[in-house]
Amino acid sequence: MFRQATCRRLRRLCRVKIGEREYSFRSSSVILSSAAKARIKPNPLWQIILFPLIYIGSMLLATILIGVCIGLFGGGADSVYEIFSAENSMLGSLFMTIFPILGAILYIKVLEGRSMASMGFVRRGWWRHYLKGFGTGLTMCSVALLLALAMGGLGISEATKPNMTLWLLTLVGFLVQGMSEEVMLRGYLTVSLAGRMPVWLSVAITSLLFAFMHGGNAGLTPLSLVNLVLFGIFAAVFMLRYDNIWGIGALHSAWNFCQGNIFGVAVSGSSAGDTLLSFSVLEGAPRWISGGEFGLEGSIVTTVVFGGMTLWMLLKDKNKAERSFAS
Repeated sequence: MFRQATCRRLRRLCRVKIGEREYSFRSSSVILSSAAKARIKPNPLWQIILFPLIYIGSMLLATILIGVCIGLFGGGADSVYEIFSAENSMLGSLFMTIFPILGAILYIKVLEGRSMASMGFVRRGWWRHYLKGFGTGLTMCSVALLLALAMGGLGISEATKPNMTLWLLTLVGFLVQGMSEEVMLRGYLTVSLAGRMPVWLSVAITSLLFAFMHGGNAGLTPLSLVNLVLFGIFAAVFMLRYDNIWGIGALHSAWNFCQGNIFGVAVSGSSAGDTLLSFSVLEGAPRWISGGEFGLEGSIVTTVVFGGMTLWMLLKDKNKAERSFAS
């Protein structure tokens, strides 16, 4: 009975026409309706090939510009390599991710002819969306950590007093980095692919691509990959549910910053530097609970948090659910 009622609810949340295509949304989406007006809708295969070129090209341009600036203002051209091999190298790499944001916007505006609204950059109430998203990210990360503690995966360890200047700079860096990944994968690629295929398929492709982008990170496990894919699905649902990029960009930033610089656990296998608190893997704790070297994202607690939030957004009462991508 429950299964039948759930299926009926999902079907009621479907069937909206945008342009000449029917997408599986209960009500019209500003993002998708704006994207439907794109001047050019490239072939999906071309989009998948172009995506890494834009990302890698943007990061390469950032590295070159940093090298040029260091060469002009002191330190020599070789110093750029020292920055990215230093202990706080993550800080520089976080700020560099502003370039993929600019690269994606340039591509969308110039080549596809899409508006900023089609990427989720709504103007009205953007700061409320951002603050709510950031708060949601902090809450989700805190719940995941508490679950890991309760299950015996993590324990409290001694933390040193952080350098507050570096700590705050890292916060700003994560604000850029979180938004960068969401703009590239959700605001750009998910929406562009949805112009030529069902929305659920575009979400599946970009979620797998998100996991693939983290494939070389330390401590990666099969469960880590599952959680990365699940986060990609959750992020797409969140963006389409609230019809803007601000909320999920802030949530992504808060999740990463909370892990690495508030709780002191690894962020997708990487250390984020100065932290307020410090939690470490308990000796003998199963990796599927602790997350191991990969951090909370390698733990079953993250599966529960991401999975639970995704289902909650999809199955909310139809009068309150603004979006659903079930097809």
